[in-house]
Amino acid sequence: MIHCASLDEPFWRAWRRQPNGTRFVSGTALAAGISLEDVAPESPVASAIPLKASAIGRQPTGVFNSGTEGLTPPRSPGSFLTVMCSMCLLTTSIALADEPNSEPSDAQVKAFRQADQNKDAKLSIEEFILGRGPAEFAKRDFKLFDFNNDGALKLEEFACVRTETTFDQPGVMPSFLTSCADQAVAALDKAFANWDQNPELEVDRGTFIAAFVRDLGNNVLPVNLLEVDPDNNRKVSRKEARRFVEIQLGIRRSDGKLLQFPNGNVANYAVFLHADADRNDVLDRAEFIERTYGDPKLEAEEFVKLNTDGDEVISFEEFCRLPVRGFADPVAEFRHLDANLDARVDPLELLTRAPDWQRKLAEHTFPGFDLDQDGVLSLSEYRLTLIANKVQPWTAVLTDLDDDEALSFAEFKLDPKRFPLLWLLYFHRLDVNRDESLSLNEYDFKTKSPIEFFVMNGDGSGWRHYFKFEGRSSVGSPAVSPNGKMLAFDSHLRNDLSTNTVYVMDLETRRPHAICVGMMPTWSPDGKRLACSRSGTNNTPYGIWTIGADAENAQHIAPGWGAQWSPDGQRIAFYSGLDIKAYNVETKETEVLLLANENPYRQIFWNMSWSPDSKQLCLRGLKPDNMTQEMATLDPTATPKLKTRATNKVQVAEDSAWHPNGERVIFAMHCPEQVRLQLYEFNPKSDDPPKLLNGQDPTRNNSSPCWTPDGKRLIVVSVAD
Repeated sequence: MIHCASLDEPFWRAWRRQPNGTRFVSGTALAAGISLEDVAPESPVASAIPLKASAIGRQPTGVFNSGTEGLTPPRSPGSFLTVMCSMCLLTTSIALADEPNSEPSDAQVKAFRQADQNKDAKLSIEEFILGRGPAEFAKRDFKLFDFNNDGALKLEEFACVRTETTFDQPGVMPSFLTSCADQAVAALDKAFANWDQNPELEVDRGTFIAAFVRDLGNNVLPVNLLEVDPDNNRKVSRKEARRFVEIQLGIRRSDGKLLQFPNGNVANYAVFLHADADRNDVLDRAEFIERTYGDPKLEAEEFVKLNTDGDEVISFEEFCRLPVRGFADPVAEFRHLDANLDARVDPLELLTRAPDWQRKLAEHTFPGFDLDQDGVLSLSEYRLTLIANKVQPWTAVLTDLDDDEALSFAEFKLDPKRFPLLWLLYFHRLDVNRDESLSLNEYDFKTKSPIEFFVMNGDGSGWRHYFKFEGRSSVGSPAVSPNGKMLAFDSHLRNDLSTNTVYVMDLETRRPHAICVGMMPTWSPDGKRLACSRSGTNNTPYGIWTIGADAENAQHIAPGWGAQWSPDGQRIAFYSGLDIKAYNVETKETEVLLLANENPYRQIFWNMSWSPDSKQLCLRGLKPDNMTQEMATLDPTATPKLKTRATNKVQVAEDSAWHPNGERVIFAMHCPEQVRLQLYEFNPKSDDPPKLLNGQDPTRNNSSPCWTPDGKRLIVVSVAD
């Protein structure tokens, strides 16, 4: 076992303070954070690679300027990654991934030798274009595959030439990300006692991770221990170190399976993840047909062809063999974009020829991914872009969670966060002005709209704004008191559910005052007490609580969630696991209304609602396929007890509201026409399907309805897109 060399301070601090322009870039920076108990506190940072800096104008951080000898000095912790990656891209040697090795086929070798008329082991442009159809296309392809720009194609470059998309395309294309991994491993070799000369030696896991953690500074990122130490022996081999770095860069999945193939193809992992609704890493027939965006007429046949082992599911490896949806060919994409056949893609070509669903990504590709700042993208530069690298759903709209009209790196993420160093690299590519945040000019994201109360009349008229809670980020779970004068609701601060608090306010004055920590308030019929749900703390146990409307005399009732006081005042319904229960207020005993083994759902959700006669409940459930959501009514005395009233595979919201006359239930679900949450209604006494509620604003997401006791008005939670 070996330990790394030491420096007095992390390199990213060192390069900030160097007076002579020298910047230190450590390959050990290519990694991510870890839990403190796994990191040896004495573990120091590895040695660094010095680079000379030179001023080359207003360019994105760490970009080489053709004809200069240096790098633009990075300004923020973590920008060392782009420095190193930019250096790697422009090396003249072709660095390859460790596996697999795609050798030229016999047919390619034969074709190369036949084309090589002067037998100098390389093809000139004149030799290459012979017999290749229109000369302008052949000349463009020659430029595309002349990776080292020497005016000739060697066999290794010729092997990558393609005119159609195939998964098993031979050849190995130079890769920006693989070069990053090569550079990182080279730095690790130096840091850990010339590791490449002693490849059998193993590094203590904590020491290895600590070097990465310390070098990353403020950009500490979470890591799966099995990614760095797959055999869990608390040691890291050189092969495991390489594998770990490639996982962080999105070259491989967390289990080590390749996403970036040596021939240039890229697994469309974003589609696979979307299709795998039950998260078991295979696609059953329904997932494949319903969720992979294919032609419904062809998907059944595609499923049979891909399912080569006959196990009735599509593995990741099988899915990757599906053209376009399973794997992407950036070369074919680039050739389509290159309308003027100059072997480059300019901003206009990208904007006008990229698919509509990628248009927002195209708008922010320049200048950050134009690494040499020549105003166009080469094939290598294009392959790095978010458009070409389909390992994550980059088109998903991220949200400005702290309302500062910018995205910090902490906000620049999808959960769960895979490939953290790839995200870090992209963040710095997009951050053109290098202010350590992304503006709307640099990346498309959604600013968080306030969640507010709106009100409307029961007949669908009079939709209007009612209340915005200044200083709080959200409001929810409205409940009008039995006398119709007070409104109870919950609210929390931005991104902090621990601040959930129950409030009560007069409907006329609209001045809320806090009652207690908790959420989902519901009134007792006499209006003197509230029931709510509380997360457990050191001072309060988890579960169902009641408290006086004057905020006095809080009482814990039972473990569980989603309390709802019955209109007759006798019971408080809630769920515990998959059991739906009711607490008897008088006897203090709990009965089970629906047993888990009677329950067809894998999850029950909060904010159930009672019927006016206190005999039925309306609830939302999630089916075992993890996609299908239902709104159902529960009658504990009926057979069957549950009756499905609405089904939706996008979203059914939790809350529902039963009209005092018992003939209308209002709830919210995804509306395909409006592509947002909208209110629907059904009559629980009939079998008619739900219908869209008239009068609501179709441009907003509307949910969490609540009737006033007289049934004349609805109070609704509403948020703009």
